[in-house]
Amino acid sequence: WRRQTCIRSISATGVRGDVIYYAPCGKRLGSYAEVIRYLNKRNITSICRDHFSFSCKIIVGEFIIIRQSADGSDKAITKISEDEVLTEIARLSGVSGSRKASNASGEHPSKTNG
Repeated sequence: WRRQTCIRSISATGVRGDVIYYAPCGKRLGSYAEVIRYLNKRNITSICRDHFSFSCKIIVGEFIIIRQSADGSDKAITKISEDEVLTEIARLSGVSGSRKASNASGEHPSKTNG
């Protein structure tokens, strides 16, 4: 399983964007309904809805930013790491970078292999 967040913006309060999960077969899942349908259709019982979070405030997985060129003619996809996201949030909020500062709710979706 792969979790990817397409970042629209990063601010002192965190990330704004869209979260997508990719199943082991490569299928793109963009909502809880799609995840549940996928798990049920394939009779997967080792993981459930609780293993997923579509909140972009949770800093886990892959992160991409789509940037437009200065003249607006091209778009480029840039991958950034969890640490880079945390560092940018910390910089904007004036706090030293740490996972606790960026994930105060304590939510951590389980990472599963499958």
